[in-house]
Amino acid sequence: MEQSTSPPATPTNETKGQREMRSFLVRVIWKILLVCFLFAFVILFVLKWPDCQRWVHGKALEKIRLAPMSLGNTSWTIPPATTTRAYRLFDIKNYMTIMTDMKSPLMEFRETEPFLFKLAIKKNNVEWLDNNTKIHYSVERFFTRHGEYSKALLDQQGAFIDILRVMFRTKYGRVADSVFYMLGGNNA
Repeated sequence: MEQSTSPPATPTNETKGQREMRSFLVRVIWKILLVCFLFAFVILFVLKWPDCQRWVHGKALEKIRLAPMSLGNTSWTIPPATTTRAYRLFDIKNYMTIMTDMKSPLMEFRETEPFLFKLAIKKNNVEWLDNNTKIHYSVERFFTRHGEYSKALLDQQGAFIDILRVMFRTKYGRVADSVFYMLGGNNA
């Protein structure tokens, strides 16, 4: 007996069309459901927004409100974050020219490797005034070394400079004008 092998059944054009129609209908139904869900979410959001807004604002203000004995006050007094700063020495080659000659504001310097410090800030002597509407305090900054210092970093020479101040002094004279100090809040 011979076995007859029949070719695999191939879908006819009619079944392909039915499948395409079904997949099209499924896609359309899913899209309609998705759009209805989005509209329902938007409508619910619009109707409930005032309540949600009050709840969100209440939770946020509870954490950041600056008043005596509040969570915001404790995180403001002793911030949980510390900052890492890089301070650099600048080896200025022509410092005497800068200090004496007002016509030559050109600085020649060599930048060195940075000194890394961790900076922590703490508020001290906090006093609440005028029924807790005004505050008076002092700031304490702690600088601690951060990372390892190389021998070359410890042996280098230079000076910490305020480049903006050096530029003003070279342009306007060796002794700064009183306006310079007023612009700096008399803190220069």
